[in-house]
Amino acid sequence: MKQTLKRLLALVLVLCTVLATAVTAFAAEDSTKPAATLSISGVKKGEQVVVSISMTACTGVSGVQVNVDYDTSRLTYDSFSDAALINGGADAYEENGTVRLAFGPGGDDLTDKTGTLGTLTFNIGAEAEGDAVFTMSGGKVTNTSGVKAPISESSTSTATVCVDAEPLPEVNLTSIEPFADGIVIRWDEVAETDYYEVYSKCEDGAWSKLANTRSLAYKDTTPENDKTYSYTVLARNGKRVSPWNEANILTVKKGLDGVVMSEPQPHVTGNIIRWEKVEYAAFYQVLRLDPGSSAWTLLKNTSGTAYKDETAETGIKYYYKVRARKGDLMSTMAIQSVSAIRPIGNVTMGETTSHYTGNIVRWSAVDNAKSYQVYRLASGGSSWSLLAKTTGTAYKDTSAAYGTKYYYKVVAVCNSAVGSLNNVSSVSAVRPPQNVALTGAKAYTGGIVVRWTAVEGATRYQVLRRTANGDWTHLAYTTGTAYKDTTAKAGTTYYYTVRSVAGSTYSASYDKNGVSAKAI
Repeated sequence: MKQTLKRLLALVLVLCTVLATAVTAFAAEDSTKPAATLSISGVKKGEQVVVSISMTACTGVSGVQVNVDYDTSRLTYDSFSDAALINGGADAYEENGTVRLAFGPGGDDLTDKTGTLGTLTFNIGAEAEGDAVFTMSGGKVTNTSGVKAPISESSTSTATVCVDAEPLPEVNLTSIEPFADGIVIRWDEVAETDYYEVYSKCEDGAWSKLANTRSLAYKDTTPENDKTYSYTVLARNGKRVSPWNEANILTVKKGLDGVVMSEPQPHVTGNIIRWEKVEYAAFYQVLRLDPGSSAWTLLKNTSGTAYKDETAETGIKYYYKVRARKGDLMSTMAIQSVSAIRPIGNVTMGETTSHYTGNIVRWSAVDNAKSYQVYRLASGGSSWSLLAKTTGTAYKDTSAAYGTKYYYKVVAVCNSAVGSLNNVSSVSAVRPPQNVALTGAKAYTGGIVVRWTAVEGATRYQVLRRTANGDWTHLAYTTGTAYKDTTAKAGTTYYYTVRSVAGSTYSASYDKNGVSAKAI
């Protein structure tokens, strides 16, 4: 069986309505009803038409008899399909251009029975062209024993189908677009067309005809915001019309979808905000909510899907949202907001200075930094500890133990933004003991005694000796503040100097001249 064209479905629906109206009237006292004449164009030769017969609830009815007369010059009866609405089934036979149907003969109560009784299929002749007429008559029966029983009450309805030589080609829809004042649909031209019929429906509503137009575009100014509408277009030339195709439909929402925000990317140069593209949007509005404010501020109109807020203050939490726009049309759905805090830049550490008064740590200034946090890690330690907070770019660690190696890192701070220790390279320093102050050297029988002042933090002292014009050489280590050189040779003048030592760290310098004495 060939596929019936989609617009024949419209015929089925129309006939369902007409025939259902007629059957309902069978239960009324006045059974005389005016006939309805219907016309649907565009049926191809050599195809089929399906007629659906329906009824609505009748009280005190035991059966329904229907006669369908058809145009034998154009149509040939093919078959009947019972929808099994009524118990007992149905009988059907064709006789001289009339299909006679009897449903539920023999006492079946049809009270409250509503729906499709069955369908008739007719073949359309290959040479047929012009109007093909269906005439239906029928009524209720309260007691019948056969198909040929007379109709006790009847009504008549007529439907006409026009058989054309060939329908117009299907309209190719090219675009649909929402605007502030309506929805615009466009399509390609169809040859031999007198005009176009524009149809629409709202969401799950029914199709309705909007207009006839000779243009290739139509603006529907009736849609409401935030509702979805579907459109299709038929081409017409007299009784010739393009086929109705359920796939040939364009759908759009009157309004713009709300923007879906992506995760922001806080950066030292500004907060980067990103979002997904919205269909039909011409541009986007980026808005920001500042701390303590209740009003959103427009930052930028942009056609892109990203924006860097370089005006955001470092360390301040801001909220952002984006609205899609197209002229006066804007997204009306709830808009998601995201928050971001512009971070502070990383510190670049400078050279350290190891001094007996403390380790001096230096670093470069960071843009927007209001203060700095200095962290320290002792050699062999496992965790960094906050040592100090300062607004400068240098710090002297006077609490460092003499001779211990320490590592230092500094992070910048601005409001709630604090730099990460993981992004800063460390520097190290060892605090040395102070240089030794010599107090003198004196020769005694058996040696020369050298003396000096005690140095804070020193764990021992290194004694150096030389002769005139000679180089300093190591003589001995001692923990005291005096040393007797018993190796001195009588008659020779010796020079002495001392370096303080803390752990393995020596004082930064020593007395290059030293003190002297002549051995006796």
